[in-house]
Amino acid sequence: MFGKGRREDYSSDWTDIRRALKRLGLRFGHRANHVSRWESIPTTAIVACCRRTKGNHVVVCSPDEKLIYDPRRKRPLPLNRTRHRPFSYLSVKPRI
Repeated sequence: MFGKGRREDYSSDWTDIRRALKRLGLRFGHRANHVSRWESIPTTAIVACCRRTKGNHVVVCSPDEKLIYDPRRKRPLPLNRTRHRPFSYLSVKPRI
């Protein structure tokens, strides 16, 4: 998604994501954390939710709003309305 060659499936890896966040001037966690339930994500985060060999599908999870922002969808989804299961996340401090 953020890599040098944009992928059609909106997938990326943590190296590409960290590089993009640095370029945007956003603060983020030191490492990606393992998770198995959406409710376990404590803060706004970029979440990998579909494992792939050439990068993972990533979404943004906002626990405060109880929404998931998926680049494949026109509107955000409620946390309890997605079939995807998260497996890791990187906390992000949004700019205000």
